[in-house]
Amino acid sequence: MSVEIRQPRDEEIEDFVFAGAYAFNQDRRPEALQQSTEFTRAVYRREWLLGAYVDDRLAAGLRVLPHVMLLNGSALTLGAVSAVASLPEYRRQGNVSALLRHALSDMRDRGQFLSALYTPHVPLYRRFGWEVASLGTRYSFKPKDVRLTRTAVPGHARRVGPDNWATLNALYEEYAAQRNGLIMRHEIWWREATLGGSRPGEGRIDSVPQDIAIWESDDGKPLGYVIYHTRTHQQPDRRFPESTLVVRELVTMDADAYAGLINYILSHDIHVRIEWFAPPDEPFLAVVDDPSRVDVAAWPALMLRVVDLPKALTARGCLPAANEAQLTLSVYDQAAPWNEGTWRIEAKEDRLMVEPASGGSDIEMDASTLASLFNGYLSPFEAARAGLLHITNRSALTDAAVIFSVTHPPFCMDWF
Repeated sequence: MSVEIRQPRDEEIEDFVFAGAYAFNQDRRPEALQQSTEFTRAVYRREWLLGAYVDDRLAAGLRVLPHVMLLNGSALTLGAVSAVASLPEYRRQGNVSALLRHALSDMRDRGQFLSALYTPHVPLYRRFGWEVASLGTRYSFKPKDVRLTRTAVPGHARRVGPDNWATLNALYEEYAAQRNGLIMRHEIWWREATLGGSRPGEGRIDSVPQDIAIWESDDGKPLGYVIYHTRTHQQPDRRFPESTLVVRELVTMDADAYAGLINYILSHDIHVRIEWFAPPDEPFLAVVDDPSRVDVAAWPALMLRVVDLPKALTARGCLPAANEAQLTLSVYDQAAPWNEGTWRIEAKEDRLMVEPASGGSDIEMDASTLASLFNGYLSPFEAARAGLLHITNRSALTDAAVIFSVTHPPFCMDWF
C-alpha cells in the first residue's frame, strides 16, 4: 500500500467533493455533487486542495484557503484549514495526520505565517499545534421581553441586497482595522460565504440566504449594518411552525447606529426568539433594560496555529506599551520542527524583533500554548496559572504579558 500526498487532478475533483459530502453528511445525490463540483472548480484553486491517495485512490482530503487576519492593526497571512475529511474505509491509518503535516509545510512555503480552523475534534488538532484561541458568544432572547435603554435615535434602517457588498465592506474594514481576529474579505467571499448563508456550526457556504439592513444617518451616510436570517422549526405540540431570527453579524460605527440596528432587530417580534452570535466584548448587556432576560452561552470557537514563528511574531508587532520589553522563549513543536528552539524576542518601536538564541530561556512552552498567547486569548499569567508554561525567570512573565497584549479579545465572524 503506497500513500501519496498531492493536489487532486482536475478529473479527481468530484471524488474530493464526494469525500467531504460523505464525511459531513451533506447531500450526495448526483445533481448535488455535480453542482458542488462545478462550484469547487470555479471558486477554489487546485493548489488550495490537498489529498492523501492510497494506491492512487482518494483516502482523505482538506482545503487550505488563503486569508489575511487582522491583529492589533497588523495584517497577518493565514492558511484557513477546512473540509478535513477521511473516507471510512481509510480511517485511523494516519492519512489525516500526514495531510496536516504536509499542509503546515505548504503554508510555510507560501508565506502563510498562521493557520486557523474550526472543529468539534479539538484533541486531534491540538496534537499538531492548533489550539483554541477564541470564544464564540450567543445571546438568545424573546424579542418582546427585551428593550434597549435608548429607543429613539436619529437615522433609519434600509434593507439592501448582496449587490451592496462594497458598502458593507467599507464599513467592515473600518470596524476591523483595530480589532483582533477578523479576516479581510473580497467580493467572492462576501457574495458566497458571508451573504450566501454560512453560519456558525455549518460548513456549507450555500446554506441560507441572508437578509441585510444598513443604518444610515439622516443625511444618508452609512453608519453600520446587520446581517441576519430566519430559521423555521415545527414544534410537535404546536399547530403552526415557529421561527427564530439569527443575527450573523452586526457592525456599527457609532452609538446611534448601534442602538438603531438593535432596535431594528427587536422590531422582528413575530419571531419566537432572536439568536445573536457576537464577540466576547459585545456591549449588548450594558444597553438592555433587563439583562436577566437574555440567555448567554459561550463555547470554544476558532483554533489557531503559529506556522512560522519568527515571521508571525515579526508581522504581528506589539502595542506601544510593550516597547523595550524582552524575553527568551523556548518552543517545542514536533509537527513544525522549524519552529523548535530558543528565540530572543525584543519589542522596539511597536515591532517585535525575533532571532534564534542559545543557552537557557526565560519561558518554555509548546506550539499549542504559543497559539493561545499569540492573539491574546490567554495571558501569560493565566497560562502560567494553568500550568501551560515552564518558567525559569518569573519576572519575564511581565514582559511576555505586554508583548502579547491586545486591544480586543480575539473573535472571527467568518466560518470556513
